Amino acid sequence: MKLVGHGRWSLIHRRRLSALLMVPATLAIFVVGGSLLAQPPAGGQKRDSARTGTDTTASPVPPSRPVDVSQITTDTISTGELLRVFLDCQLSACDFDHIRREIPFVNYVRDREDADLHVLVTSQRAAAGTQYTIHLLGRKQFLGSDDTLQFAASETTTRQAERETLTQTLQLGLIRYVAKTPAAARLRITYLQPAALARPTPPDPWNLWVFRVALSGSADGEESAQSYSISGDASARRTSETWKLTLAGVVDYRRSSFDLGEPERFVSISRSVRARALMVRAIAARWSTGARTSVTTSSYQNEDMTVRVAPAVEYSVFPYSESTSRQLRFQYYAGPNFFRYEEETIFGKTREVIYSEGASADLLMTQPWGSANFTLEGAHYLPDLTHHHVSLSGSTDIRVFRGLGITLYGSAARIADQLGLRRGGATDEEILLRRRELPTSFRYFVSLGFSYTFGSTYTNIVNPRMGQ
Repeated sequence: MKLVGHGRWSLIHRRRLSALLMVPATLAIFVVGGSLLAQPPAGGQKRDSARTGTDTTASPVPPSRPVDVSQITTDTISTGELLRVFLDCQLSACDFDHIRREIPFVNYVRDREDADLHVLVTSQRAAAGTQYTIHLLGRKQFLGSDDTLQFAASETTTRQAERETLTQTLQLGLIRYVAKTPAAARLRITYLQPAALARPTPPDPWNLWVFRVALSGSADGEESAQSYSISGDASARRTSETWKLTLAGVVDYRRSSFDLGEPERFVSISRSVRARALMVRAIAARWSTGARTSVTTSSYQNEDMTVRVAPAVEYSVFPYSESTSRQLRFQYYAGPNFFRYEEETIFGKTREVIYSEGASADLLMTQPWGSANFTLEGAHYLPDLTHHHVSLSGSTDIRVFRGLGITLYGSAARIADQLGLRRGGATDEEILLRRRELPTSFRYFVSLGFSYTFGSTYTNIVNPRMGQ
């Protein structure tokens, strides 16, 4: 019996020992195989040396030989001869993989400190779509050689068309910088002759008006809970150099039901309707005047109907033409407010008309060091100044130094103007599901994050295998 037991023990441990020995053996196979795969194939040594920045003995293509722009790659010219570009764009139109494929005659670097050229792409809403601005910011030997290119995309422009236009515009902007590098000898410019002479732009039958209608819905559920929502919005906009007119409306309806055990079932319904109008007129280079009007209903805020009218005036510290890179605006507004409540308020009101005034300051910046967006706003009802609120909100994304970035988003508000609070207490369900506004003297939210990236300087290679 002892021999049998000893044999079983030896067999079990021999199997365990074999399994343990398989781990280093497998790792060794992966290491050796990876080393073999990392070595360039015959005739490909010069190809990879250009990627890593090592010297290559490849003879350059004679300048007299025509070479299309698309053929200038890091495979045909040494890395040191290519313009180093840091692409700084967080917009959906910036498809980094597509840009690297279509513009292969520069080196893309991971950090702007390694770049000869910092490409910063921003956008803002235009009359009938979006205006994109490409800021070309020279560094090192190109310091002070900055440039700016712009293009506009309409509301009906597809994402693919926006991507292609941005890539083409960026390619044109890079030429003046590439022309001062050894890679210039390999560039050839092609002009596509139009089939016929360009015709004058026909008159606009819509007179700059742009309309949009949208409808959406969602539903989800399981055995003990179900919910669905429906929302719709419509807008009409007209933007010119002197006037800006906006009409917009949004409708939301949400219903949720929860099974609390037979026969109880709790149903939560929230609905809101919001309509607004904005009219702005430019009266000077940095001054604007206008008015805002809104009509809202909200079961959460006890609003059967609320109408606000607020004429306003605004001053911009920076010219409006620089709005894609920096803005600092101050605004003052005042006007009447009409309230009709669903239920009697804690002040014994079912309806009232009260005047208010307020002011705000907005700072928006998109710079090589990052971006920032802050709003400071304060308002109060008249004549009782105790009914007021003050809020500060904003976000910032800062590049502290090479590879280190900090992102901060937050908001804080001092609240003393909740005129529509319902009389009587709220139920547990209303509190948990946030079906009604609750009294509070403050609100806040904060989010902080940081990231640190290090490693290879170059980001030229595109490899979409097995996803991201």
